Amino acid sequence: MKNSLQYRLSLWMATFTVLFALVATLVSYVSLYIEASQTQDDQLRQISLLAMRYHLPTVDETDLSGRGAEDSESNVVIQHEGETAAADELIKPLSDGMQTAHWHGKHWRVYIESGPDGKRLAVAQQTMVRDEIARFGSMRGLVTLVLMLPLLVGMVVLIIRRTLEPIRQSTDQLDQRDDGNLQPLDEAGMVTEIRPFVGSINRLMERLAAALQQQRLFIADAAHELRSPITALTVQAENLAHSQLAPESAGRLTTLQAGLQRTRLLLEQLLGLARLQSAAVGATGPVSLDGAARHTVEDIMAAALARHVDLGFGRLEAVSINAIEVDVRTLCRNAIDNAVRYAPDGGVVTVSIYRDEAGAAVFEVEDNGPGIAPEHLQRIFDPFYRVPGNDATGSGLGLTIVRNIATRYGGQISLGPAPSGGLLFRFSQPA
Repeated sequence: MKNSLQYRLSLWMATFTVLFALVATLVSYVSLYIEASQTQDDQLRQISLLAMRYHLPTVDETDLSGRGAEDSESNVVIQHEGETAAADELIKPLSDGMQTAHWHGKHWRVYIESGPDGKRLAVAQQTMVRDEIARFGSMRGLVTLVLMLPLLVGMVVLIIRRTLEPIRQSTDQLDQRDDGNLQPLDEAGMVTEIRPFVGSINRLMERLAAALQQQRLFIADAAHELRSPITALTVQAENLAHSQLAPESAGRLTTLQAGLQRTRLLLEQLLGLARLQSAAVGATGPVSLDGAARHTVEDIMAAALARHVDLGFGRLEAVSINAIEVDVRTLCRNAIDNAVRYAPDGGVVTVSIYRDEAGAAVFEVEDNGPGIAPEHLQRIFDPFYRVPGNDATGSGLGLTIVRNIATRYGGQISLGPAPSGGLLFRFSQPA
């Protein structure tokens, strides 16, 4: 939370607002204090002038006890020198003019003036009046700023969210992309300060795309170059198999032919993976998913019978998807071939094709093999990854190819435990 830009700006804005409120309150208090002092002094001078002109009587502090204390003018005291002891106590120590004095235990603002007859007149008002004016005025400003603080923080949060919205949208787009999508981020709407960062990411993705393309080309070229000599070796091994060989040599030849067959399969899968990763989707059309599965079962049936695997269909419906036929056949072959190879001798592999309640095309392959532990499911689609402890032959590319095909056509692949205890492979493509 502390690393959040929104949090930091909100905190700084709140801190700045509080400091500004305190400074503004202090300035307001000083300003109002000066203004209230000037107003009080002017008021005392005016009352003194009226008292001199119209010979106003003495107004003692005790005369104010029954009056409204909220009326500032009612708090004015008028004292004539020589009339009372209290008046003399106030006037005699002071000179003519405006001054502040301590009288009867309180602080007073006093204006003393001498009349034509030489008698002096004092007009006084407690300094508490001006202090309260300054204090109440500044407190009103402080309360206003404090009440505005949530509004200011809310505005900052809203502005930050609106400003960072393009970044959030770009983040969502990146999260929804597949692994092979390295298209640059859209810089439209980005604030000027963020654009260099987004530009750096785009340049990084360009370099990464170029590096991946070079890697794919290398793999495709290497697989293509190796296919011819491997084919020649396979032919020579088949010719040698027709010769009269000693039992030991015949056994070694059989091992050699099995290795060559695995190598040929690996090269074909490498070429197929390179084609899927580099080529754009061509012209698509309706492809019979159940037809592709039937062809695959027919092709793999011999291998299944050799291991006494019961390969057949469970739920079979006529389902078509929009794709390229070679990709659909590749998907079916890799999924069914994996199930047959990992099923135990005498095991059962069931293929199902149907549409679910939402209308999506579903292709399922269920086996009663060892299954896959949950900790390996996250990596099972990685190229060349093989589950430890499994002796079945394979290159580790089959599921990688299947995932690339599914992603190409907007489908989804899932692997999980089957009711029979083995593995349930599921491919689904929305209608």
